Amino acid sequence: MGSRREARNLPKILKDKAMKREKNQREKLWEEAGGHCIYCGHPVTLQSMEIDHIDPLCLGGENSFENKICSCPACNAAKGGSPLEDFLLENMGKSKRKRFSNRVNHLAAQNKMSWAKAFRLDPYTYEHFDEDFDDDDAPVRSLHFNGEFSIEFR
Repeated sequence: MGSRREARNLPKILKDKAMKREKNQREKLWEEAGGHCIYCGHPVTLQSMEIDHIDPLCLGGENSFENKICSCPACNAAKGGSPLEDFLLENMGKSKRKRFSNRVNHLAAQNKMSWAKAFRLDPYTYEHFDEDFDDDDAPVRSLHFNGEFSIEFR
C-alpha cells in the first residue's frame, strides 16, 4: 500500500518520467541526424539543437517521433509553422536542396533514420533507388513501412 507522502509525490514522479522520456527522445533525434541539423547540415550539440516537427502541429501534424527531427535554431526559426516543401523551396537553392536530399538518404541508408521518415522529409527519395535499375530486366526491390504501405522499384 502506498503512503500519503507517495501520493503527494505522484505528480513529481510523472513529471520526472516525462522529462526523462523527452531527454531520451532528444538524444535519439540528435543521434539519428548524426549531430547535425537535418536541413543545413551544420553541427549542433544536444543543448543547442531544437526539435522541429516535419509536418507542423499548427497544420495538423502529429507529435510523434516520426514527425520530429533535429534542427539548428536558425533553420527551425526560418521554417516556423511552414510546410516542409514551402520552407525548402523558399530558403534553399537547388544545390542546398540536393545536399539535404543526399543527407536524408545517407542517414536512412545507414539505418540511422527510418525510411518512413526519410520519405516524409524527401518524397523524391525513391529516385535514388532506381538510378541503377534502368532496364525492364532489373530486379524488383520493395520497401515496406510498418505494414501500412510498400513501394516497389524496378
